[in-house]
Amino acid sequence: MLSKHQYRMAGWAFVLYGGSGVIWFFNLQLLDISYQPFLHQLPIPFLLHVNLILMIDFLTLLCGIYLLKQHAPVHRVALPVAMVNLLALPIGTLVGGLYLWLYYKAE
Repeated sequence: MLSKHQYRMAGWAFVLYGGSGVIWFFNLQLLDISYQPFLHQLPIPFLLHVNLILMIDFLTLLCGIYLLKQHAPVHRVALPVAMVNLLALPIGTLVGGLYLWLYYKAE
């Protein structure tokens, strides 16, 4: 069985992946300030998709922080977040797969 500190690699992967997604979103907001006429012509489903990705990336970032802090209840949230991250090819698949591999190896 894996000890809690062996989730450290998955925690760092979650932090880096989630943090990069959140930073990307804020860069998009800065782009919105610079190119306001262009981004206001984007369709609503695209903007909703961007916000959904932001929520998933923010949850990934928080799960990574709590994995690094070794909080046991984080696995209730990190497991579904890792499954959703599997859909984000190619890096999200690696990040989610790493966590799932460590999680099921521990059982």
